[in-house]
Amino acid sequence: MKSFFETAVTRRIALKLAAWRGWVALPHGSAAMVAGKSPFAGATAIWHLADFNDSAGKNCGLTARGDVVVRIHLTGEEREASLRRGGDGYAAQFNEGWLDAGQGADGKLNLTGKAMTMAIRLRDPSGKWGSPLFGKHGGQTKEVYNIFSADLGDGMGMVLAAEIGSDEVAGMHRVRTSIAGIGPTDWHDVVVRFDGKTLELFVDGALRDDEVAVGTLREGNREPCLIGAGTEPNGDRSKFGFRGLMDHVALLPKPRRGQPVCGRRKLLCHGCGTQSGPNH
Repeated sequence: MKSFFETAVTRRIALKLAAWRGWVALPHGSAAMVAGKSPFAGATAIWHLADFNDSAGKNCGLTARGDVVVRIHLTGEEREASLRRGGDGYAAQFNEGWLDAGQGADGKLNLTGKAMTMAIRLRDPSGKWGSPLFGKHGGQTKEVYNIFSADLGDGMGMVLAAEIGSDEVAGMHRVRTSIAGIGPTDWHDVVVRFDGKTLELFVDGALRDDEVAVGTLREGNREPCLIGAGTEPNGDRSKFGFRGLMDHVALLPKPRRGQPVCGRRKLLCHGCGTQSGPNH
């Protein structure tokens, strides 16, 4: 029978190995993040929103437009949850203002190829939602990647949705889930993964929707990468900006994989937990 020390060492080695392979799927509420190992390793950009800087490689710095305040100090359980999920305990408060990353340093926010991941941790305390959240948009025939909330008129009410544009379709590929089904006023860890075959939406560690999505990411989009807003086909900013808190936003150039969830899917999770399964 293994001693407590042997068991602890074995678990630590297993966690490090899992982190090396991808993001670690930990029990909801667990503080067992791998020491010194960021869940955003290899990111194209990661904005922790304690300031306007990008902490991944060359700095894709942000410019504030309108009413948005960074370095909001989270306290209590909100702070602990941020730290458990790869954040730094700070957030940005959006009051229909937004953050503009442009094209990024050396244009690196213009991803190409057949793989990408977006991750965002956020909360709308009002529960109203209904705004762009993150992406390079400019209309359905131009957009590359996009996370937003809206009532799409399909009977689901307000949804949290994500889209990518590819060279295989004139429009976009979309996945979505009901806001009512995930908790309108709660904090949520949202991860969107594209691997050249499938587009997947995870919320709080659970797969909520997926769609066949082939081809490579659309190129040639010169719209700015925005957090908290989007751009319309004519280049104007969208009319509705986000009102709420964002802990961090990350963009990665490949699909990050973690441990199985519910025995049927690969979990993509940055420290958030597992739930019972998909809810389309």
